[in-house]
Amino acid sequence: MFPGSHLRPEQRQQHRRRHRSAHLQIINHFDVGKQPQHVVPSWDLKTLWVLNDLGDSLTRIDPATGNKLDTVPVIDPYNMYYTPDGKYAIVVAEAKRRLDFPRRADDESLWSRWPVPCRGVDHMDFAVNGRYLVASCEFSVISSRWMWPLESLSGR
Repeated sequence: MFPGSHLRPEQRQQHRRRHRSAHLQIINHFDVGKQPQHVVPSWDLKTLWVLNDLGDSLTRIDPATGNKLDTVPVIDPYNMYYTPDGKYAIVVAEAKRRLDFPRRADDESLWSRWPVPCRGVDHMDFAVNGRYLVASCEFSVISSRWMWPLESLSGR
């Protein structure tokens, strides 16, 4: 597998550091977009994505080497998920109050955008049968989750 290392966010300094876990040494350092929020694996686990929500970009990292590959412009990527079959990426645009469905994770063009009826949409998961998506909203005082049927994604 991969050598024992992990990525750590450095939000104030706008970069990611790769640490060797066993020795707590910094073994790589590179700049990414403004205010990196999360490091998310691709559905197939072949890529890591650094989500830079204030920098409006995704930074691709090779998990085998820890090296930065490229940066893709995406608006407000606070978090990112995938449909259960891995066919579609879902970008959680928290400040924009929506879920964006790019054609691919490395493609800035969108084929679908779902408005979210709450402030602070942040985390989500799918129902066991894969037919519904549940999202939580950390700043909403009315409710903390909504469900959307995924049938609206089929046929695209």
